[in-house]
Amino acid sequence: MPSRRFALLLAVFVMVFACLGTALRLGLGGNLGWEGILCRRLLLCWDDLVRDEAFRQLWLGEEEDVRAAVSGFEELVRRNPASPFRWCDLAEALLETGDTERARPCIARAVELGPRLAPVLVRAGNFHFRLGETERALRYHAQVLGLTGDYDALIFGTYSRMSAGIDAVLTDGIPPHRRAAEAYLRHLMREKKLSEADRTWGWMARHSLCDSRTGSEYAGLLLGEGAYLAAAQAWASTNTAADPSYRRTNFVFNGDFELEPTGPLDWRITPFDGAEAARDSTVAYSGRSSLRIHFDGTNNVPFNHVSQRVVVDPGTYRFAAEVRTEGITTDQGLEFWVFDAESSNRLMIRTEGLIGTTSWTKVEKLFTVTSATRLLEVTMARCASEKFDNKINGTAWVDAVVIASARGADALPGRRP
Repeated sequence: MPSRRFALLLAVFVMVFACLGTALRLGLGGNLGWEGILCRRLLLCWDDLVRDEAFRQLWLGEEEDVRAAVSGFEELVRRNPASPFRWCDLAEALLETGDTERARPCIARAVELGPRLAPVLVRAGNFHFRLGETERALRYHAQVLGLTGDYDALIFGTYSRMSAGIDAVLTDGIPPHRRAAEAYLRHLMREKKLSEADRTWGWMARHSLCDSRTGSEYAGLLLGEGAYLAAAQAWASTNTAADPSYRRTNFVFNGDFELEPTGPLDWRITPFDGAEAARDSTVAYSGRSSLRIHFDGTNNVPFNHVSQRVVVDPGTYRFAAEVRTEGITTDQGLEFWVFDAESSNRLMIRTEGLIGTTSWTKVEKLFTVTSATRLLEVTMARCASEKFDNKINGTAWVDAVVIASARGADALPGRRP
């Protein structure tokens, strides 16, 4: 019985407490005088009501209302001086009144109480942005970026809105932390801010924050925007260990097929009915692997489903590849096309198609690139046969694909030191 009475009394107390809160919120029209009396005398406090009313007064923007809001936030700090969020509220309200002298120690106290609380540090950064103290603001936001990615979009948007400047952002606003740096680079890529992205990429490279995945994304953006040389340089900078010859002795990346193809400047292999292309680690001309293309004899395949984009400067080049065939039927065999990726009318060369069964055979061509050509496409191709017996069968292996300067490997155009 006593426990039932206690439960009944507790329920009544909760109902009275809720009714008082509703009365203070609605019936008293924002006049929280009774809340203050109840809080001081009976410890019945409705802090959320006080905070809501203080923000309402702050948003009204009139001088008298803002002063009332400050009083409300001061009362909340008095009730709970250990809360960094209440110190933030008070600092921002004081800043609205123009009282920066009192506002500064409040925001400093908030940071002191919550030195690793991201919401507090974000508000501290915004506080200093409003005062025009960009360097200090950036440093607070950099701390947040080092703690979590939850505020990336908010912070990067603030950097743009406040016109912080890329040099200042990279110096003070981005921690030398791979996650944060990659997030900022992707933000710039989404915004198509290529100049700032280029500066950020260089900064990441100097801090050893670049990896092949990010390099692939960045190179893909640059290719899409027509910045071909910058794309190749970005790709090279993150893939030097994977293919040391790239843009030094060979403009073709992964020409020996020692790596699984990946990324915008590596081989692209598109599935196609009647033919299958894949790396083969059991047959090789050089290294340990080659590319195997098998035609299954079911189609008259017009094949052009293995290709790579190659960035070059004007000059004379030598294309070469090693090809081995086994039982390639019909009069149309495997050949290579090298052409201007933007307009094949400017440049188009083809090697002889190989059919039947052959040991490793070098196919090669010399060609000249003019200043009009900035991007090449190298494609392994087979034209459809016009003969009656035209369904191609057999297998070809490709290895050691090279595009090199005809002046010699040590004088490659566009070679980076």
